[in-house]
Formats: sequence, C-alpha cells, structure tokens
Amino acid sequence: MEKPLQKLLIQHFSHEHLLERRLFPPEGNCICFGCKLQILPGKHGYRCRKCPFYLHQVCYSMPQKIQHPVDPNHHLTLLAIPSDFDKAIDCEACEQTIAGFYYNCATCGTFYHMLCLATPLSVKLPVHPHTLKLEFSPPYKFQCDLCDMSSHRGWLYRCGFCVFDVHISCAIMNSQAMLQLQPQTRVLEIDGRTDADSKRHELMALVLKGIAGLQGQENFPSQSEYYQPSPLSEYAPTPSFQRSNSKFSTQRSMFLNRY
Repeated sequence: MEKPLQKLLIQHFSHEHLLERRLFPPEGNCICFGCKLQILPGKHGYRCRKCPFYLHQVCYSMPQKIQHPVDPNHHLTLLAIPSDFDKAIDCEACEQTIAGFYYNCATCGTFYHMLCLATPLSVKLPVHPHTLKLEFSPPYKFQCDLCDMSSHRGWLYRCGFCVFDVHISCAIMNSQAMLQLQPQTRVLEIDGRTDADSKRHELMALVLKGIAGLQGQENFPSQSEYYQPSPLSEYAPTPSFQRSNSKFSTQRSMFLNRY
C-alpha cells in the first residue's frame, strides 16, 4: 500500500523548527508571531508542529531585504525579536514598542514595525482637495486637522501646500480614504507570484487591523471601502528581493550581540 504524501515542511529564519502551510480551522485563537494579530479562520498560514508558533501567509512572505523612502541610502533587514528578549525597542514610525517582526537599518540604528513600513506613501481624503503625503520627520509640533489632538513625533500625513496635517491612524481609519500604493513601497514586493495582489490586500488588511487595535477600535474599514480601483491600478510591481537562507540561530545571535 502506498504511503500518504507528507506535508511539505519549510524552514523560516524566525523559528528554529520547520513550519507547515495549512488552512486554519474555524475554532481556535492563533496569533501570528510576526505581526501579533489573530490569524482569521479559513485563512492559509504557517504553523509549527512542535510548539505554538504561527505566521500569516503574508507575514511569512515578507522580503528579508527592502528599500524604503524613509532611509533611501540603505537596505533595511527583516528580523525577529526572540521571545525571551527583555529589552524594549521602539518603532521610529509609531513610537510603540516592537514585538515580533521588524525592519532594522544596521548603519543608522533605526527600527520599524513590519506593518508600519507597509503604510501607504500617500492617501486621498474626501475632506481635503489634495493628496496627502507620508511625512517621516514632522517639521514642527502639529495639531491633527481631523481629531484636533496635538503631536510632535512620529509619522504623519501632510499636505505641504495647505499645511494640512493628519495622524496616520486618523487618515487610514477614515472609511472613504483612498490609499495610494506606489512602486516605491518595496515592502509590498511579495514573492512576485501571480497571487501577489491578494497578498497586498491581506497586508493592507493587517495594517488597518493593527491601527484599529492601537486606537481601541474593533471595527475598521472593510477591504472594499479602503481599496479603490484607481490607486491599485497605479501600482507597478518590481522584482522582489531574494529570501536569505540564514538560519534562525545565526539571526538570533546577531540580534542579541547588538545589545
């Protein structure tokens, strides 16, 4: 009698055990190690057979080397914070403590949440006539023109022509915002396969869910609300970076040696 085929087991840099791709069942509450958000039932992802380690499919597929406008002169490297690491590292974009996956510039010593670097570079709001651009270094202490709360650090969306400033969370949580996915956002280069569009949708859904969690909101715009045809049609895929074959132990020791 022929033996049944075994599921393909895959090594990922963030974990010491092999992972298998699977469809997550309706029951259970599996939290992705990469983004710390729940993996919804009926979605494909990756799990470890030996311990409770899970990854969204899109988090598993994130490129290990990217270029981003926040640091145009250097590549940023995807790393994972070990579960037993006891030092706090704050994200340059949102100022929140990082857990799970993050991007690092070894030259500048900067750290970013994986999902923060997936934030669209521009957004169009119905309350303002111009496209707002993502501003990495606020030129002054500003007051958000949507919520009227002040801020002086972290990223924001800004119209330089009108001096119109908006918190990222206020802009993206707007149910009628049109998010502009631009070619420069190489963090969205996922695998380069035919299912890349669905993974970009999944990635943006995680960005929204993460922001909703920070704001204490359970409801956030659905995919049909935040994705508009024209912004998506402007996206031009470019070749993705090749995944590194570095082992988990090497990545972990490199991380620990920095501190």
